[in-house]
Amino acid sequence: MKKIALFSILLLLMPNLVQAGSLTGVTVSPSNYTISTGTNITITFTTPQEIPADGRIYVDLFNDGTAGTFSKEAGLDYTDYDVSVGGVDQILAADNSTNAMGVEQFDDWFYIHLKTNAAIPLGSEIIIQIGTNATFGSTGDKQWIAPSSSGTALTAIRTDDENDGALDSGSQWETISAAAPEFSDFMMILILVVGGMMTWKMMLQQKQNMTV
Repeated sequence: MKKIALFSILLLLMPNLVQAGSLTGVTVSPSNYTISTGTNITITFTTPQEIPADGRIYVDLFNDGTAGTFSKEAGLDYTDYDVSVGGVDQILAADNSTNAMGVEQFDDWFYIHLKTNAAIPLGSEIIIQIGTNATFGSTGDKQWIAPSSSGTALTAIRTDDENDGALDSGSQWETISAAAPEFSDFMMILILVVGGMMTWKMMLQQKQNMTV
């Protein structure tokens, strides 16, 4: 299935849709990823329009930027996701049904497929958690992995109706950075040794000054 990244193309192909609006309160955490590292992700936004039953929430982790694409840790699936709507945790499954929302994953994007019989009311705050921070039902143990090069990444979010017609969208830029150097045990020992030698030298100098 072809990656859905350029949301404007769908808008041009579907001129009779409700005018797309903007999601509010869009936040993506963390705002700074470490290259090639698995990370817990939390995405929060409020939808100004109702998302009908059987609608979708698309999230493209790398819609634009300079860093490269995200990848999935082997085994990442719906059990590593949590979705809450208006503070209420939702039941998830691989495919949507009358009892659960579905989670569909692709190269560096995914979508949440709403229940076939339940809409999300307008003004609802939606929180998507991915990784070990997903604890409803079961605790997640897999994560999305950040790009292997530093740079920027644009996370894009779009809500669609049951016919894949665009409703609302929002985005946030993040940075991808190299990991900070680890402060190893060896470096700690080296600092202690050098510090000790300097202290001993100062004490020796003071003793020599006293004997003069």
